Amino acid sequence: MARRALDKGKITLDPASGIATKLATDAAVTNVVNGTVKSHWAIGALAAALLLPMLAACGDGSNGTPGAAGAISVAEHPARLQLADRAALLQWAPSYRRAAAVQAPLALLAALLGLVSYFWRSAEAASGAAAGAAETQTAAAGASSWLWLLGAAASFFNIPFTLLCIMPLNQRMLAAADLCAKDRAADCPPGTRAGLLRWGRLHAARTLAGGVAVTAYVAAMA
Repeated sequence: MARRALDKGKITLDPASGIATKLATDAAVTNVVNGTVKSHWAIGALAAALLLPMLAACGDGSNGTPGAAGAISVAEHPARLQLADRAALLQWAPSYRRAAAVQAPLALLAALLGLVSYFWRSAEAASGAAAGAAETQTAAAGASSWLWLLGAAASFFNIPFTLLCIMPLNQRMLAAADLCAKDRAADCPPGTRAGLLRWGRLHAARTLAGGVAVTAYVAAMA
């Protein structure tokens, strides 16, 4: 404990005790700062995976994350399919185009922040093990880091999946929609209904991947 001595109305502090107190305070502040920064990264990744995609609600939400994408899978696309083929296709095309500009950036942002959190937690687990931290704490940090990696992978999955599996269908449907829009008397090309149905199934896979990402991020923050 600090040794206090009254000397001409002044209180002095034992130097050794003062240094120890300062080191303890600095360590506490460092822990708070690190915890705050990690929380910000966690909130950022979760927001990118869940909240920011709501910006795509004006379009088809096809970024594959569960905010707007889930609404598309359970509400908008089933309602669209109640229309005649021509009307459904002409409604789908502008909806897709408005969302195309945000779908990849949102998925990429969610994946990037999740990846940063993964490396952060992995480094924390390694430093904790080197410092002789409790085994349970080190194990928890390691498990959390893998959850961040899982969330990042699920978020990034939607980008190549869209490019390889959905984009060819999108291009065919957009071309058909442009043809129908130019000639109002023309019938939609054969296979329009089948294309819309297939698009709905593929989009549901993106919604599922987004749900996996959010679930992993929430579990990692727990």
